[in-house]
Amino acid sequence: MKFVVIKGGRFKMGDAFNEGDKDETPVHEVAIAGFAMGKYAVTRGEFKKFIAATNYRTDAEKGNGCYIQAGMIWDYDSEASWRNPGFMQDDNHPVVCVSWNDATAFAGWVSKLPRRYGDSG
Repeated sequence: MKFVVIKGGRFKMGDAFNEGDKDETPVHEVAIAGFAMGKYAVTRGEFKKFIAATNYRTDAEKGNGCYIQAGMIWDYDSEASWRNPGFMQDDNHPVVCVSWNDATAFAGWVSKLPRRYGDSG
């Protein structure tokens, strides 16, 4: 994987013009530490390495399924998962049918890998 460094910083967050919802006030300063982000979408092959290394089961594989494109519409399929998203993929395609939980687990795993896997570039 290739990573890019996102510089940390500070910004004002909230509704400075009193045009938003109540939960958008008060305006306050937020500080974000610098971090690295994948330069490209996570591929099916990269996600497969994560699954093999950790024996992780995605939310879809636990029986939750995911939405797949059925013709011109998106439809829920309880059998679909990143392994079988309803269309052909190879390991160079972006991984699909993963939840926020799955992406967070992947990110946690990648962040612990030796630097050689996550070299910037």
